[in-house]
Amino acid sequence: MIKQVIVTVLAFVVLIGGTLALFALDAPRLVATTAQGGAGSAASQSGVQAHGKVVPVNSVTLSFPTKGIVPEGFVSEVAVKPGAKVEQGALLARLDTRELELQIDEARAALAEVKANYDKLMAGATPEEIKLAKAQLAKAQAQAQQTHGNVTSQDVTAAQANLDRARANLAVVQAGTKTTRVQAAQAALDQARTKLQSQRDRLSADKTNAQLQMEQAANELRNRQASYSQVVWDNQARGDTLEQADIDREAAALRAEQDAEKALQAASVNFEQAKQAEISGITIAQAEVDGAQAFLSELQAGADADVLASARAQVAQAEADVAKLQGEQRSGALSGAAADATAAQAALEKLTADPRTVDIALVQAQIQQAEIALKRQELMVDLAALRAPIAGTIVGINLKVGEVPSINEPGIFLADLSNWQIETTDLAESGMVRLHEGDPAKITFDSINNFTLTGKVIQIDMPGHTSDLNRNVIYTVVIKPDQQDPRLRWNMSALIEIAPRT
Repeated sequence: MIKQVIVTVLAFVVLIGGTLALFALDAPRLVATTAQGGAGSAASQSGVQAHGKVVPVNSVTLSFPTKGIVPEGFVSEVAVKPGAKVEQGALLARLDTRELELQIDEARAALAEVKANYDKLMAGATPEEIKLAKAQLAKAQAQAQQTHGNVTSQDVTAAQANLDRARANLAVVQAGTKTTRVQAAQAALDQARTKLQSQRDRLSADKTNAQLQMEQAANELRNRQASYSQVVWDNQARGDTLEQADIDREAAALRAEQDAEKALQAASVNFEQAKQAEISGITIAQAEVDGAQAFLSELQAGADADVLASARAQVAQAEADVAKLQGEQRSGALSGAAADATAAQAALEKLTADPRTVDIALVQAQIQQAEIALKRQELMVDLAALRAPIAGTIVGINLKVGEVPSINEPGIFLADLSNWQIETTDLAESGMVRLHEGDPAKITFDSINNFTLTGKVIQIDMPGHTSDLNRNVIYTVVIKPDQQDPRLRWNMSALIEIAPRT
C-alpha cells in the first residue's frame, strides 16, 4: 500500500497586513531589512534599485493532520535532528499508533466475518440445518393438531364456576375501606404536590443562572475579540520591523480569544442541559402527583387497595381462563397454531431454495464497506507519520517524544539550503511599474566584498502592501541568480539593481 502523507505547506514568510510572522523554532529569523526612511527603492535611468534578502527556493513547514483526522496521541519517535540532511520521502517523526493498529485488527476481523457470511450464503444450508427445519415443521404441525382437540365440555364448566366464585369475592371486598389508608394517601398526595412546586422553583432558578452564565461568556468573547483586533491593528501600524514582544502579545491575544470561545460553547451546553433538566424534573414530579391522586381515588372507591387489587386480579385470571377455552381467544389459539406450522414450512423452503440476487448484493455491499473501513484505518496509521516532501535540511523541530503535538505551531521546518533566491523588501510602486518577469538584475551583498551575481526577475507578487506609517506601498519581487554560491546564507542582506527591458 502506497503511504500518503498530509503535509501542511506554509509560506515561511506570511504577509498579514504588512506584518511578517516568523517560524519560532531554530530556523533563521526572517526580520525584514529596509532602507533608512521606510520604503526606499530607487529608480534611475539605468535601472531600479531595491534592498533584498536571501531566502531558500523551497521550504516547508510540516504538521501532523489537524484534530479529527488522526486520533490525538503523543509523539513516539523523532527520527531527525536540527541540521540533518534528508532525502525526499524520509521518515521525520511518528505518533504512537498502538490504538490505531488495534483498530486495524478489528477492521480485518469485521471483513473476515462478512466474507464468511457471503461464503455461507453461496454454499446454502447444511444437511443438519435442513434436518432441523424439517423437525421443527413436524413439531408445529403436531401442536396445531393437538390444539384442535384438547378442550372438553367439563373444562369449560369448571372454568365458568371458578369465574363465578372470583366475582362473588370481589363484591365482598368492595363493600368497604379503611379510613387510615385514605388519610395516608391524602398526605402522600399533598407531599407530592409540594415536591412538584419545589422542583419547578429550583429547576427554573438553575436554568436562569445557566442563561446568565452563557450571556456573560458571550460578553467575555466579544471583549477578547476586540482586544485581539486592537493588537493586530497596532502591529500593522508598526511597519515591517516587528519586535518579538509584539508577536508574542498578538499570539497571547489570539489564545485568549480562543479560550473565551470555548467557554461560551461550554456555557451554551450547560444552558441546554438546564432546560432539559427542568422539563424532565417537572415531568417526573408531576407523575408522582398523578400516581398519588390515582391511589387515593382507588381507596375512596370503597376497598382496601391491596385486597381490592388481589380480588380484581382473581376475576381477570378467571375470565382469561374461560376465554381461553371458548370464544375469540380459543379461535386465536387455533389460528396461532396454524400460523406456527405455516412459518415452519416457509423456513424449510427458504433453507432449500437458491440464494436470492438481492441477498447476494447485500452481502457483497457489506464486504465492500468492510474493505473501505480497513483501508481507512490503514490510512490513519500512514497519516501518523511525517515524511519529507522535499530533499533538504532540518531547520527546526517543535516535537518531543512523549508529548502531544501542538495544534497551533508547526512540528518540523524543512528547507533546501542549496538553492537560493533573492526577495526585495522595499520596492516601491514607482519602481515596480517598470518591471517585468525576465528583466535582468545584478545583486551585491553587504557581507561579501567585491562579489556580484547576475540573475533574472522570475516573480512579481501582487498586490502590494503598506510598509510604514506613511502608508507607502511596496511590492515583493523575486530574483533567481544565474548561479549559486556557497557563501550565501539565509536572510543575508542584498542590494539589487534591475534593468527594465521596457
